[in-house]
Amino acid sequence: MTESMDKTTRVLIVQPALPKYRIPVFKELATRVGIDLTVLHATESDLKSEQAESFKDIKTSDKKINSPVGQLFWNHDHLKYASKKHTDVYIIVGNMRYLSLIPTVIKARLSGVRVVFWTHGCSKQKSRLRSALRESIYRLAHSIVFYTDTVRKQFEDAGWNPKNLFVAPNSIDLSPIDKEIQHWKNRPEALEAFAKDNQLEGKRNIIFVSRFSPKNRLDLLFKAVERLVREGMHDLKVILIGGGDDVRQTLEEQAANLKIQNNIIFTGPIYEETEIAKWMLNAQIFCYPSNMGLSVQHAIAYKLPVITSNEPRLHGPEIELITDNHTGLLYENGSADDLYQKLRLLLEDENKRKQLADQAYHRLTHEYGISNMVDGLVSCIRGK
Repeated sequence: MTESMDKTTRVLIVQPALPKYRIPVFKELATRVGIDLTVLHATESDLKSEQAESFKDIKTSDKKINSPVGQLFWNHDHLKYASKKHTDVYIIVGNMRYLSLIPTVIKARLSGVRVVFWTHGCSKQKSRLRSALRESIYRLAHSIVFYTDTVRKQFEDAGWNPKNLFVAPNSIDLSPIDKEIQHWKNRPEALEAFAKDNQLEGKRNIIFVSRFSPKNRLDLLFKAVERLVREGMHDLKVILIGGGDDVRQTLEEQAANLKIQNNIIFTGPIYEETEIAKWMLNAQIFCYPSNMGLSVQHAIAYKLPVITSNEPRLHGPEIELITDNHTGLLYENGSADDLYQKLRLLLEDENKRKQLADQAYHRLTHEYGISNMVDGLVSCIRGK
């Protein structure tokens, strides 16, 4: 089924939340010719939901069900709006923990609605059974839109019809970052004063930005930093921007045990870009040891070189931005020694830092971006 450009297509996108970084995507999608957009999203989520801007939204909530295999969900509104009465195209996340998923997709198809799964297409947890179940559910849809071309090619190689496979590269809006960079470039004295007040003048500052989680493997970063400090980099600072009080306490204990507590700065969670910018612009390296997602684009937008692990399945799809020794550095997963080597290399080589950062920025601005992401969604909506 394809839609002509002169016909308005009602599009309903189901999301687990309406986070701030998705607002620019949906705002631009709503401006595209012939798109009448509504976002159906939950309000009870780990992600904070924002107010819709320039598009319609419907708020919903999930019914949580405890089971022997973990927490499952049912959403009545997913099922309610899966009909021709409400939409022409129904885009849904293929989360298998929703018991309402299969009935929702079947109802939509029977009512003549075009069904699209918007998904990673893979899982960080390797399981043949899980993969088989996921792919069997995907076959209920008319089309699938992925975050990366690598996963799309994997499905095509597995025999899926390439005409039904699309890519919308996951992206953030770079304009607020560009604005803050220019803001602080025009106020160098204020930025220098901030660096002095926060003991960042040594120009050996590593930054991490994300909610704290054991999956991020900050313990490896701490071990690498301990060795760097022991070998003479006493002015080295690690800036940790993020929340998660339970994990933070563990991290503080680890830093104390390694005797690097004076090299670690816990800022707490920061949400305003103008405040984040002051820290990012005083950093020389962005290090996210594992489980990295859209944060990589945030760092690259500030032209920071990125160091992370070389195990793709432990990251989000955004890891495809990083090609080792071209747009970043990849250390041997789980190896604090190799992470130490990569950090030392960049801390001692300003030209290498600039080379990696510039090449990553070029890829980010040419292959990603909100417009490219929306183009992929529109192609999927049109079915061509």
